Amino acid sequence: FGAAKIAQGADEIVIAGGVESMSRVGMGASGGAWFMDPSVGLPGWFVPQGISADLIATKYGFSRDDVDAY
Repeated sequence: FGAAKIAQGADEIVIAGGVESMSRVGMGASGGAWFMDPSVGLPGWFVPQGISADLIATKYGFSRDDVDAY
């Protein structure tokens, strides 16, 4: 994001940082709370990514063809 702002001329100097934590441990390999007991996501309204994508597409009227064309 910071590099993009500089490239666009929106900013001359930015401070940027980030973290990546997916490459060292495969999905579900750590035995985290969600993997061990999916009910832990219920109090926080956790919705898996595929289901949430379908909910958003339905709510806003995006068809599969619309999304594929985009």
